[in-house]
Amino acid sequence: MPHPAVAKTQVAVLLAAIAFLSPGIAVKLVNGQTDEDVAVKSPYNLFVGGNKLGRGVTIKNLLVSYYGRNPKRPQADTVLQHARMYGYRRKDIGLLRLFLPTELHVVFKAINKMERGLRELIAEAPTEEFRGVYIEGPISATRSNVLVPGALGVYSGGSTYNPAQIMRDASVIKSTAQIDDILKTLKNKTYKDFQWKRFGN
Repeated sequence: MPHPAVAKTQVAVLLAAIAFLSPGIAVKLVNGQTDEDVAVKSPYNLFVGGNKLGRGVTIKNLLVSYYGRNPKRPQADTVLQHARMYGYRRKDIGLLRLFLPTELHVVFKAINKMERGLRELIAEAPTEEFRGVYIEGPISATRSNVLVPGALGVYSGGSTYNPAQIMRDASVIKSTAQIDDILKTLKNKTYKDFQWKRFGN
């Protein structure tokens, strides 16, 4: 961390540069009352807006964003849709900058974790046999009124669950056959002790 005097000097240099360039900055307000497209018309452009700016708008060559939208119940799909403002610019990823409050940084990290988990699940099970997203904290995947109630499931910590959809592969065939053999010999309301090490041998 720089010395306070150095930091102060750096801020002064930054403010001087902004003051020098500000006459050439085109400032545009983007909201529900503006019909004009979000277009880059000068070397330096500053767009100020809310929902309209964040929903499905792509700004050409956007480099820096200040994100301050902090709802009480963040929705992952809305935040991901806001990211469309950057466009498809993988080659420029090193130049992009996003500034946001600490509490929003936590939300963004959680949403990124959710999306990465879903991508990994799709890669592991491309047959659509099972789909789910990992959600943590106060985040919602999307609005509740657009979801089918039967498609929702909730898991709480410290509980035991039997999966409704069991994903198996060839590695469990032998163990499953051994379990089936044991169950064939059992009658109702009876049990049998066995060693777990028997399975898979």
